[in-house]
Amino acid sequence: MTWWMFLLTALWFILPGYAGNSFPVIFKRVLPQLAKPIDGGKSWRGVRIFGNNKTWRGLLLGSIGGMVIAGVQAWLASANEFIASITLAPFGEVHWALFGFLMGFGVLFGDAIESFFKRRRGIKPGQSWFPFDQIDALVGALALVYIVFPVPWEFLVFYLLFVPALHLISNVVAYWLGIKETWT
Repeated sequence: MTWWMFLLTALWFILPGYAGNSFPVIFKRVLPQLAKPIDGGKSWRGVRIFGNNKTWRGLLLGSIGGMVIAGVQAWLASANEFIASITLAPFGEVHWALFGFLMGFGVLFGDAIESFFKRRRGIKPGQSWFPFDQIDALVGALALVYIVFPVPWEFLVFYLLFVPALHLISNVVAYWLGIKETWT
């Protein structure tokens, strides 16, 4: 596989996870009744468990986002030979909805776990915690997807080395577009 095909395959594979991470931000005005913290406002040892930014709406929209993108990917892979050639996801063995859910839910699950540890360390919501802010969602998505599909090691290494840079770039773009309040 050429380097550019590897890069396309890697980015195409992780796209449902990125959608899962983006949908709660893009659709932040949708379903306001679900904008309630997952932790219910509860604390553990005097510190909020996750904080106000981890909501049921985000979890739902992120899971749906991953499923929508995986569904589009599966449809495109079945209709286009080139797209099929860069599709690493095993849509013939694992239903696209399950794959997309695991990716979308996984990014938010990973982010929530990281938030738990940030709160324990006294790091405020939105404050950067490098490199964990850059890999938390990725690790969550890949860990859950691994249940149904063992991601090849070379892709795992690529994600862990290069995703922090891609994460930073996407944050800068989101900041410039007015979607995020900070670029970190």
